[in-house]
Amino acid sequence: VSQSRYGDCGKALNMTLELRLSEYIKDPDHPVRNYELGLEYNRIGQSATAVSFFIRAAEKTEDKELMYDCIVLAALCFHEQGRSKFMVEGLLQHAIIIDPQRPEAYLHLCRLYELTQNWRAMVVNSTIGMNLEDVGKNEALQYFGQQSFKFFHALGSYNIGLIDSAKEEFFDI
Repeated sequence: VSQSRYGDCGKALNMTLELRLSEYIKDPDHPVRNYELGLEYNRIGQSATAVSFFIRAAEKTEDKELMYDCIVLAALCFHEQGRSKFMVEGLLQHAIIIDPQRPEAYLHLCRLYELTQNWRAMVVNSTIGMNLEDVGKNEALQYFGQQSFKFFHALGSYNIGLIDSAKEEFFDI
């Protein structure tokens, strides 16, 4: 990375990646090192490489929280790459199997169902999401709180013909 092109930011980014790589080389089977390297590659726009590290970390860990995070992040990378909606949907559903009490995968399924206009599935997943415990923001997984579920529920409801209740829901948001 050339300093003249990217300035200090590019240099710092390159140093972070180099540090993560040197840690990974020492112990390539360590799930957290795989996860962190996946995050670094994702940060620099190398989502295809990031996916391999996220999947590898998920396979190597016994930690359900890390496994869940890795599967959701892999799904987000595949979505960003324009991969098959079935692949993205399958990964998100797998994350829900790992931990059905976490909201992030439900939210990303709602987003996917908006794109595919699968309104009933959106209503189902947003209903589940609204009934989960509010865990606050998780920026790494692009989750910014339960308010999103209310929007997706109203949008899905409107599109399946529940116009009056959808209007009320939109006003409450």
